[in-house]
Amino acid sequence: MIGRLLLGLVSRANVVYLYADLDTLVKRADTPKGFIAKELAVYSVLVRYFARCIINTGKNRPTRVVAEVLRCLERRRR
Repeated sequence: MIGRLLLGLVSRANVVYLYADLDTLVKRADTPKGFIAKELAVYSVLVRYFARCIINTGKNRPTRVVAEVLRCLERRRR
């Protein structure tokens, strides 16, 4: 039931997937590397079906990430 609700919400949204490589995520979070690796694997599958844009936050500066998100959302409006 929860899964169906989440899929319904995601299918109506303009999903922008922000990601970073595993080492960057481990540095950013106080979470075991194994858990983050599993999450990353799950998200990489979901992103194929639901993400409108995919933006790497690990290699870009925050201002660049914001600019790319805005550009992505603007393209979706047209």
